[in-house]
Amino acid sequence: MVRRYVQGAPIKESGPTEDVVSYDARFLDADRQLNETYSMLRTRLFTNTARSAKGTTARWINRRNEAAQVANGEAQETSLENPTAVADREILKMTQARTKQFKQWLETLKSNPKNNPVEAESYSDRADADAKEKRYAAAVQDLQKAIEVDPKNGEYYTELGWYQLFNGKPRESIAASLKALELSPNDSVLIKGNLAHAYLFDTNSTGQRPLSGKPRC
Repeated sequence: MVRRYVQGAPIKESGPTEDVVSYDARFLDADRQLNETYSMLRTRLFTNTARSAKGTTARWINRRNEAAQVANGEAQETSLENPTAVADREILKMTQARTKQFKQWLETLKSNPKNNPVEAESYSDRADADAKEKRYAAAVQDLQKAIEVDPKNGEYYTELGWYQLFNGKPRESIAASLKALELSPNDSVLIKGNLAHAYLFDTNSTGQRPLSGKPRC
């Protein structure tokens, strides 16, 4: 069995019935580049942050596996295309995007070692876990810590804007979403959706109730 790794963390744990994530040659090459970039990134991290990087990478690998499974399942139901090809394309896209992100992080660490995007992502992951347990105040605090470390990451402001709605603070949500729009204009559709919810819930009343429903994690 071919097993692809990110610094000692296999994409999938081996098992008697486990299939390889992808045999696609483009993915295998992209995964090799991801490993190489990740190794360079780890050399610039302190020991504690390197451990955090391993944890966030493992969680990202799980998200990539889940995305591939979802893409495969949706293709089986709605597409004439080979489901495996659809899943291969999804994991290739995610792998290439992650490599690009790691390279950007390397440049950030070279120019400003105190601005540590790896540590920031660790806080963001923890915020997602908080939100899944409906601990929205804790999720907001973790995202604020992520922003302190990596203040130019629009994605964190987008998440903060959404979780502030569940935290019952629409005006704070508006402020975060406007900042997200400034930093991440390519995500304007999602961010403007957050803003629409926030403006709707901002009634200037003291009895404002938190948004109910399922958070986007």
